[in-house]
Amino acid sequence: MTLRGDFALVNDSLCDMLGRSREELIGASYRILMDEPHAKRTAQAFKEVFQTGKPRRGFRYEIVTRSGEPRSLEISISTIKDSDGSVSGFRGIVRDMTESRRAEEAVQFEKQRFRSLAEQAPLGIVMVGKEGEFRYVNPKFVELFGYEPQDVPNGVEWFLKAFPDPEYRHAAISAWKEYVTSGALGEYTPVVFNVCCKDGSYKTIRFRAVRLDSSDHIMTCEDISDLKRAESNLSAELQTGESWM
Repeated sequence: MTLRGDFALVNDSLCDMLGRSREELIGASYRILMDEPHAKRTAQAFKEVFQTGKPRRGFRYEIVTRSGEPRSLEISISTIKDSDGSVSGFRGIVRDMTESRRAEEAVQFEKQRFRSLAEQAPLGIVMVGKEGEFRYVNPKFVELFGYEPQDVPNGVEWFLKAFPDPEYRHAAISAWKEYVTSGALGEYTPVVFNVCCKDGSYKTIRFRAVRLDSSDHIMTCEDISDLKRAESNLSAELQTGESWM
């Protein structure tokens, strides 16, 4: 590319990427490919490379092909120098990042959708990372247990606080390890534990874990204390011979 920003030499891959023929590109300015805001950003990137002499790697910009299709490209820019050391043009290596960008946008959309649903969920929800870190807890989790995210930043702190009895804590940890080492994607069989809340009270919680493709886990927490009390009362009544019928 010349110092003015005109194409001087292009290969077939770039022509295919830009949706333009070699004849269209040679001698034309890069500005024919993009709108004014992207053209200004691109001009600034080339200016910095020219002034500093340092290559610019991974610069992203948007273009529009001849057919009107928007594409996201990434270019690494460096200068071309004459024998006397003066800069005579620019050299660029371009990568098509359109699919990568779309994948990133899809992931971001799913994250936003998950957060939106989780914020309103009637169950406590925790996203647990591969290293046991609590990457996200929803408002219902805080409401259920009283623990703020900083109180239980990871599984170690959670098990210590939620299960203060060492023997009971060992059982809970064993159940979780069985989840994460089973190797199967998808939903696991729920388990029930009595959890110590921040205020010292106990709740009976049904936990259900789902392993994601990323190896992260989503754990839901459902308070079934009232259900367990009702079952216990009914069992006691049946054992004493009383009937509710």
